[in-house]
Amino acid sequence: MKVIGIDGGATKVRVIITDPDHVVHSSVEDAAVNPKVVGEAVAAQRIQAAIARALAEAALQPSDIAAVGVGLAGASEVSAWSRDVVRAVLPDATIAVADDCEIALIGARGRRHGVVVLAGTGTVACGVNDAGALAVAGGWATSSATKAAATGWGRKPCGAASTPSTASAPQPG
Repeated sequence: MKVIGIDGGATKVRVIITDPDHVVHSSVEDAAVNPKVVGEAVAAQRIQAAIARALAEAALQPSDIAAVGVGLAGASEVSAWSRDVVRAVLPDATIAVADDCEIALIGARGRRHGVVVLAGTGTVACGVNDAGALAVAGGWATSSATKAAATGWGRKPCGAASTPSTASAPQPG
């Protein structure tokens, strides 16, 4: 039995095939797959191509995959679409879809509980309380998102700090 993990966003998609003992059989990357940024048709093609490459790299058939965990930026808004995209390549697999912030939380904490803040191409904070309720704030990744994202936040002040000033330093008196 093999499983696939898909992590996709506004920068890239990663597809990893592993087994229950956490042995990685394949790991591939492709370009951005956030449907809000690249459009649903392009995102679907990239996700499906990455899955196909991962299967080929591991010398596996779609029927060898029992389950798929999909973490996509904005997945709560495109959950059915995400399932359909993956099901077109892996028709027999069980498919679970979650927002990228939720998979980051589980990866960081080892369980689906707590709070995580992501600052990358887009920015988002999410948390899961004791009752299992998910709360998300932010998470807007558009084609101009980098202006508001962590990279944009740091770029302007760091650029200003590293630009030589034309003003003269005060002279000791």
